[in-house]
Amino acid sequence: MLSTSHPTQTWVSHTSAGMEQANWRSMGMECTTSSLFPKDPCCWLTNGTQRYPGARVDHEMPWYGFSAPEIWSSWTWKERFPSYQTLQSYFQHAATVWNLHQDIEYETKVISAIYIESERLWEVKTNRETTYKCKWLVSAVGTSSKPKFPAWKGLDKFQGEIHHSSAWPEKDPSMSGKRMAVIGAGASGVQIMQEAVKCCSSVTHFIRSPNIALPMGQRQIQEDEIYAQKPLFPHIFKACRDTPNGLPILNTGKTVLEDSEEDREALFEELWKRAGYNFAQGSYSDYLINRESNRVLYDFWCKKTRERIRDPIKREILAPLKPPYWFGTKRPSLEQGYYEACDDQKTTVTNSPITEFTQKGIVTADGKHTEFDIVAVCTGYDAITGGLRSLGVKGRNGLDLDDKWETGVLTNLGMMVNGFPNFFMLYGPQGK
Repeated sequence: MLSTSHPTQTWVSHTSAGMEQANWRSMGMECTTSSLFPKDPCCWLTNGTQRYPGARVDHEMPWYGFSAPEIWSSWTWKERFPSYQTLQSYFQHAATVWNLHQDIEYETKVISAIYIESERLWEVKTNRETTYKCKWLVSAVGTSSKPKFPAWKGLDKFQGEIHHSSAWPEKDPSMSGKRMAVIGAGASGVQIMQEAVKCCSSVTHFIRSPNIALPMGQRQIQEDEIYAQKPLFPHIFKACRDTPNGLPILNTGKTVLEDSEEDREALFEELWKRAGYNFAQGSYSDYLINRESNRVLYDFWCKKTRERIRDPIKREILAPLKPPYWFGTKRPSLEQGYYEACDDQKTTVTNSPITEFTQKGIVTADGKHTEFDIVAVCTGYDAITGGLRSLGVKGRNGLDLDDKWETGVLTNLGMMVNGFPNFFMLYGPQGK
């Protein structure tokens, strides 16, 4: 049955950003949120079906969390880098504390959002035949909500299992004893590789460009340690807001070449020991703007990584002596034994491009045909604008947001778009 309601705001959310409505409600505004995902479990992750084997956040606790005292004071973290299962429970906890469930329409997809000039309202329609009219429309779909799935030749012929990492089945498919392909070396590719090698009979890792991954330094957090740290949480959250990278990590304030080679080596070793993003964010101020400085960091990473890879062919693919790109210009993944997984005897690593799928496997540009039982597609997302473009947003005079950005993305502070009144984007393109 078609139903219409008139909240002050309508939020479109596939991510934890949608929980921001709690702050707006505290100011007396009526909100409703459309979410693609089911109420149990409450999946406020980058994508609610991002539950692939080994999925884990790359930000330490409590950074990847809400700074509201009513949330962190009533929650206890148990790992330095929480798993997706923990994050699901955490966001369920936050939604309960803030009493958000009553205003969320779960398992719902927005199919159009059209600005009605005569009423000065947005009309939002969903796949559940629900219509909302609201003064303010807020997109909280995040930067990574629309999967990118290459249209390989013959893909429809493949008779084995194939799953994109962003849409992993709720009932985890068995990998035990299977011949597995892992396509892509981004964050999900790294994490799936680490799990696949533990149980598959063989694993082939297809890489376009290597991931300059850093040691995660994962560990369990004891309860007494958390209680000792909690008084510091407000200061940690403030530090996250005050730093350019959003992490409570500051660099030395010096350039790479200001220090002697001996001092640089000592600093790098200390940051490497701390693990996480400390090596990338805690070293020098100029490594992203000075080629020579950048090469110094890459060479240290390369030395540390190459010694973990025995196979010379794999070593050259995964950690080449010549940088494949500037260190830090792609977000490094955090790994737990990724390079050992790639170096395992049951693992094949190839950078030969995929040319087509067959009924039983994959053919690469070097002419090799490899058979697989299961394929994990870890090719990421149509990032930043993909989720926004798929909402069917039309502003004044029926102007489609997709058409508006056809010749280039232009926003006001990454929050609004000219011609789309009262349409706001959280963490939108060009936003900080």
